[in-house]
Order: sequence, then structure tokens, then C-alpha cells
Amino acid sequence: MNEENDSESDSNPELIFQKHGHILNRKRMPWTIAWQYDVMSDSIIWFDEWLLGLPVELTWTLRMVYHHRSAIICGEEENSEWKDIYDMGKLYFPKWRGYRKRRNQYCPKKSDRLKRIRKVSDWKIDKIINEVDKEN
Repeated sequence: MNEENDSESDSNPELIFQKHGHILNRKRMPWTIAWQYDVMSDSIIWFDEWLLGLPVELTWTLRMVYHHRSAIICGEEENSEWKDIYDMGKLYFPKWRGYRKRRNQYCPKKSDRLKRIRKVSDWKIDKIINEVDKEN
């Protein structure tokens, strides 16, 4: 495979899901109800979904799935740009615990908490950027 094909496969969500989706269909950790905020995807991720040792390209592509799912949780699904990637993931790894129904439905409590977390995160990022700007 040449470099051009390698680059394409590293950024094409469907090829990434075809290649690695089977990993997500396996259960590797005990179920948990605890979740965290992932600043890179601006979304909720349950601890039992974040598997160590996943291929980097899969981790980055999953962030689109996490982001769309968080839009569902917040009742903002119609504003999400990642629905196609989310649906594609369901085709390649339907048994993945991240697609459990209770993790993929509107939840006012989680929505409120996520919105508060996002507000604090945005404030912290802005603060860092302003400090860097002052130094320059």
C-alpha cells in the first residue's frame, strides 16, 4: 500500500470502522455508570467505553460518534454534523456498549451537567489563550 492510500485509510471513517470495528463489539471492562467529559470531542464518554490500546485513528473517529451521541443526550440531535458517522458506527459495531439505548436518549440531567461542564471548559480554554496572548 502506498503512502496516499495509507493517508486515506487513516482519515476515512468507514475504512477505519471496517478495519477496527470488531474491537468495539467485544466486552472488555465491567459495565459502569460513571462518565467523564472529553474536551477533544466536547462530549460525554463512559469509562467503560474508553478502551486503552485502541488504534489512534479509531479513537479519533470515535470522537465524532461521542459528539453526536452527546447531541442526542442534550436534545440537540438536529444540529449535529456527525449523524452519518454515528449511524455508520452502528453498522460496523452494533454490540458496542456505547450504543446502549439508555446512553443514546435525551436526558435532562446529563444535558444540564454537560452544558455546565462545557461552559467551564470554554472559560478555562479562553483563560489559557488570553494568558498566552499576554506573554506574546
